Amino acid sequence: MTPAVLGRLWASVPQELQLPRLLPGTVPERCRGGFASHGKSYPAVDLSALPAPMRQELTWCIFRIIELGGRVQMPGTCMLARRLTQIHR
Repeated sequence: MTPAVLGRLWASVPQELQLPRLLPGTVPERCRGGFASHGKSYPAVDLSALPAPMRQELTWCIFRIIELGGRVQMPGTCMLARRLTQIHR
């Protein structure tokens, strides 16, 4: 993805979602229903160790799923963020 395209996508993400850690309790109320945890407590999706472009892309994907009315599955999303962090090191 080119920096220009990523810049446009990132600009579409609400500032309140541009966080290094995403958790239903820390995002805007209108987005909270977009995080599916199946009644369990999950840690935040921790994107803080990823390089900025990867963090921005993943955050945009999460935002876009919610914006389209979908639900982000917390178990898989947390695991993806952990794996990407491990691979990146």
